[in-house]
Amino acid sequence: MYIIGKLSPTEILKRIVSIPFIALAIVGTAYIFKLLPDQMRYPDLMWTLGAGLSILSFGAMAVGLGLLFTATGGLAAL
Repeated sequence: MYIIGKLSPTEILKRIVSIPFIALAIVGTAYIFKLLPDQMRYPDLMWTLGAGLSILSFGAMAVGLGLLFTATGGLAAL
């Protein structure tokens, strides 16, 4: 309740207007999943592990680069 007092009227209006769009996106996603076939084929376990490891390694590299840039004050980008 305390956050509402800190927001401007235009920010409150933007948030109120965005709620139906979010609900529409949720309903649309549910409708898409309803139209999918009953016997969907899922990727095998090895593909899933490979995709997960690639995302994890990319995230680790992003964190490492962020720490490097933070530690050097942005000089590592030069």
